[in-house]
Amino acid sequence: MSQLFAFADVRISLLEGWADVTDDLPEGTPPTLAKPDGVGALQFSVAKYQAGASPNVNQDDLEALLVEFAESRALGPASDLERDQAASQRVGATFFKDDDLVRVWYLSNGQDVALVTYVGAGTASSISLSELAEASAIVGSIDFD
Repeated sequence: MSQLFAFADVRISLLEGWADVTDDLPEGTPPTLAKPDGVGALQFSVAKYQAGASPNVNQDDLEALLVEFAESRALGPASDLERDQAASQRVGATFFKDDDLVRVWYLSNGQDVALVTYVGAGTASSISLSELAEASAIVGSIDFD
């Protein structure tokens, strides 16, 4: 079961068991969702279009942002590359860094851009993979309006 939830300047469908844990983290941490009994966290950074010429963000732009993000954090080779053009454009990829599973998504409606990351402890953990599936569903529900 899920419920619509305004979070980090977007609307999402929040799955049962996930909660806003931002206030429990150090000041300045991006808006964060997690499961109390989970092994990972889903963090959101959203840039909302304010004024001026429309940026017309496209999937190539999002993919360039994804590559830059991964390179700047030395995440290594990407797997499970995703390119989707539903209601909003989305690119994503999975990385394995140290003992963590890292999934990175960039989304846009052409004007606004969201960076969403899921970091789960233990790359081979079935719990981490299960959480990743749920995190993917939450990301898929993002609505910029």
